[in-house]
Amino acid sequence: MQQLDYETLAARLSSRERRLYLITYIFKVQGAELARLNFEDAAEELGVDRRTLGRYIDELGALGVLSFHDHKLKINPEYIKQEG
Repeated sequence: MQQLDYETLAARLSSRERRLYLITYIFKVQGAELARLNFEDAAEELGVDRRTLGRYIDELGALGVLSFHDHKLKINPEYIKQEG
């Protein structure tokens, strides 16, 4: 069973609390898979507009937390741990 590695993420994201919520949301809806993110649903869940959500995603990409391919994204494997 896969889980987010919150210790590694928290250290990487420091005071970026909403970005951690975004990573948690992405993991909840698509797990560790490469997939398109529904921006409207994600923005509503986080309580931000789409522009802010896009900025968060860009920042997480620049930090190496997310990777992108053909308009899809995924959480980099180093931030996911295997349980059990």
